[in-house]
Amino acid sequence: MGIVLGLLAGGIVATIISSTLSKPVTHYITITGYNTVTSLVTKTTFITSPNATTHPHLSFCVTFEALKTVFKKSEPVAFRLINNCDEDVVLPNSAPWIVKNYNGETIFSPISLQVITKIEPGGSKEWLWNQRDTHGKNVEPGIYYIVLDTINKGSLAIEIEIQ
Repeated sequence: MGIVLGLLAGGIVATIISSTLSKPVTHYITITGYNTVTSLVTKTTFITSPNATTHPHLSFCVTFEALKTVFKKSEPVAFRLINNCDEDVVLPNSAPWIVKNYNGETIFSPISLQVITKIEPGGSKEWLWNQRDTHGKNVEPGIYYIVLDTINKGSLAIEIEIQ
């Protein structure tokens, strides 16, 4: 009886550990650099990978950045994805990004062509957000996150401020 209970308990623990290890893992990377023209620039990248132990290389060769971190009210927010990888970065559509407010609520999702888009090694793609929400209203000053999804390199996000 003790052996049966031991095997049953061991199976349950193994199942719990196995299911925990296979859940998505989010890595947070903050890169700070200095630019002589614009002074301090900080870029935060959030990388979500299906399994960090099997795919530790996910997105580390991709740069997702805003052209600056602070934008004036009504100024177009420019941001880009740069492929520094040895393979294409595959996007699920022509505008695979959304804008979230400080509370994590999606406030804008662009209309895009539903066609898989590839960015070749060494290539880049830029987008603009006009600081409007889904209803066409100007957003208030504050902190916002632009989240971009790729098919093969995980999800990336940047933080911007509107003043």
